[in-house]
Formats: sequence, structure tokens, C-alpha cells
Amino acid sequence: LQSQVTRDGRRFVVLQTDRLEVWDTRTGQVAKSYRAKQPDGGWQAYQYGALTISPDGKRAYTAHPLGSILVWDIETK
Repeated sequence: LQSQVTRDGRRFVVLQTDRLEVWDTRTGQVAKSYRAKQPDGGWQAYQYGALTISPDGKRAYTAHPLGSILVWDIETK
């Protein structure tokens, strides 16, 4: 489990084994939730090695220990 807060403090991003959740810190509710596919297209648990958020707070990047990187849209209204 990994987590980060956007620079503006409006979103709290939580990376779990098989999903990424974006929490709205103003409402305390999940604003977005994504489930990650494995590179082979399966939905099994996908182990991540790192989580980081873009400086503008619009995207999150997750990295797999074997080298793949996923980009997530985390912008909320």
C-alpha cells in the first residue's frame, strides 16, 4: 500500500495491490477508482514498485518492478 497527496492538498491517492483510488480530501469520498490489468490482460493482483504524482496533480504514475509504467488520470472536479 502506497499513498501520496497532491501538492494542492485536494486529492489523496492510494495505490493498493490491484487498484488505484483517488480520494477527495474535501468530501472524504472516493472520487475515482481504477483497477489495473496485468501486462498480459489479466485482472489478477498487479504488484507495483512505486507511486508518484505529476507536479500539476492531474496524473499519477505507477511503476512495476520489472519496468512497465502506467499513467492514471486523477484529476477531479
